[in-house]
Amino acid sequence: SLTEKDFVTVIDCHAANAVYEQGKISCIDVLLPKGLWRISRVNENFFRIGTDVVVLRGRSAYEAYRDGFTSVTPFDTSDENADLIYCAALMLCIQTSYAVKDESHKPLVEKYYSFLKDRLFNI
Repeated sequence: SLTEKDFVTVIDCHAANAVYEQGKISCIDVLLPKGLWRISRVNENFFRIGTDVVVLRGRSAYEAYRDGFTSVTPFDTSDENADLIYCAALMLCIQTSYAVKDESHKPLVEKYYSFLKDRLFNI
């Protein structure tokens, strides 16, 4: 049931590609490698970094981020839990692959794993 108006250009925004400083988010290295990945629902732009915010900073920081984002770009959040699970699973895979070479990523692996386990257990 999605139409053209439901899609936006997507950037690769997540905690490894963003800096939050003095109340502003700056994204770096955000061009996705495949053209097919560069168009999606607005949810992708919101939840990729929103998931990092909730996992790494907590629910109140996530709610502040959500309220700010939706005041500029309103969108349907009825699939919030599924989107959070999807994006947390992506970051779990990414951080796990980094942790193989660099053990300093293991605490992030544990945070995303714990978040996923909690979300999946409470469906």
